[in-house]
Amino acid sequence: MKNEADAALLRNVPPHSPDAEQAALGAILLDPDSLLNIAPILRAEDFYLPAHKLIYAACTALADAGAPVDLLSVKNHLQEHDLLDKAGGPYYLTSLAETAVSSFRGEYHAAIVRDKARVRAMIRTCSEIITEGYDSGLEVSDFLDRSESAILSVADSRTDHFHRSVKESVSDVLREITERAQSDNPLTGLNTGYHRLNDLTGGLQKANLIIIAARPGMGKTALALNLAVNAAKDDDKRRVQGVPVAFFSLEMSLVELTQRLLCSEGNVNLNSMRRGGKPSNDEWENIRWAADRLGKTKIFIDDTPALSIDALRSRARRLQRKENIRMVLVDYLQLMRPAHQSYSREQEIAEISRGLKALAKELGIPVVAMAQLNREVEKRAKENPLTARPQLSDLRESGAIEQDADLILMISSHAPNEEEPNKPRLVPIVVAKHRNGSTGEFYLQYLPSYTRFIDAPPPDPGKAKDKAKDKKAPPLSPVGGGDQDF
Repeated sequence: MKNEADAALLRNVPPHSPDAEQAALGAILLDPDSLLNIAPILRAEDFYLPAHKLIYAACTALADAGAPVDLLSVKNHLQEHDLLDKAGGPYYLTSLAETAVSSFRGEYHAAIVRDKARVRAMIRTCSEIITEGYDSGLEVSDFLDRSESAILSVADSRTDHFHRSVKESVSDVLREITERAQSDNPLTGLNTGYHRLNDLTGGLQKANLIIIAARPGMGKTALALNLAVNAAKDDDKRRVQGVPVAFFSLEMSLVELTQRLLCSEGNVNLNSMRRGGKPSNDEWENIRWAADRLGKTKIFIDDTPALSIDALRSRARRLQRKENIRMVLVDYLQLMRPAHQSYSREQEIAEISRGLKALAKELGIPVVAMAQLNREVEKRAKENPLTARPQLSDLRESGAIEQDADLILMISSHAPNEEEPNKPRLVPIVVAKHRNGSTGEFYLQYLPSYTRFIDAPPPDPGKAKDKAKDKKAPPLSPVGGGDQDF
């Protein structure tokens, strides 16, 4: 069957249009200014005939060097590089210019050449998919994800809109500012559900990669789920409407995550439910209320373990097409697999980090990824637990995360009270990097029983005054410390 498929592909001549290729090149030789319109559309690789590839490459090379693009200069350029005969010779170049009816049609013919090239690229991709499909050792899920990703990459490979003028950009920005001024929504991005974080960032912004980093057991998953729910549900106080959200969990199962969501949203003790304790009547009411509230949101959970970056991007694209998702969350980054195996773990993490940033830009939505911190922060905490804070250098396994991220939030270590382990406690959140704003820290209140983060209560002026006398105590204000106060 494979031999028959290969033979069928060989029998068919790949789609191409020699006439359109000649017309596009002739338009350039007849009127060099037409290259300004054709260059954004075509690449040399888009031409099917080798001679045409060489001629077009010579035209673009001359244009890049600031030299005139005409029949004589193109001929000389090819001759200097010993390519004139391969390009058809002087007579063929002259015939191209003579057969061009009008340079105004050059852009039209260039579009035909480009479309034929895309069809050929799709044929090659499908051929590779067929060949790969005969590999019996390949996982079906990986094969399907890679196949879809390959096809979508061909569909997205466009060269006709790679730049825009500042004039167009300014008009768009002014329009957006006007819409914001007229809107009741105070946020420019997605609602985080946390007043201080919203003030700092204006919400989670489009095309941004946001990293939430912490040591194990500090609440990364809890904060990620809280952000997902806060973005997905309507917030009447902030006059914000909920949006569809995708949550990729490589660590916890769908059942575990759903249980956490119900307990967090309904203020039900998670530990009691895990131990099989019988909920009270009030707790049952809270669970039903939370189930009804969560049922109105659009939160899509994928709990596939060891997901590759290619598979995640493919599934995110699919969810955006079907459900119009507006945010992706990944828990957590170091558990993902790279598209290509590498001898260096740092290179693998760098590839995953770049892939997540590319996904944010491609889909135009915020991508929030959890990440582990190394043990250095714990060593510093032992030396001085009151002042130790995580730093960018604590990001585990790769500095590429720091480079790719637009916003990095770090959850400081917070030990429970030995006498009252379920007592709510203030947790410092360090803003270690903010590409479009200030860095520093703010506080959230953590509710251990419900694995939930909420806005920190306003500081008590009397207690704050007493604590100010103790230089070893951390600040009680929801804002303070870091490089710059907010």
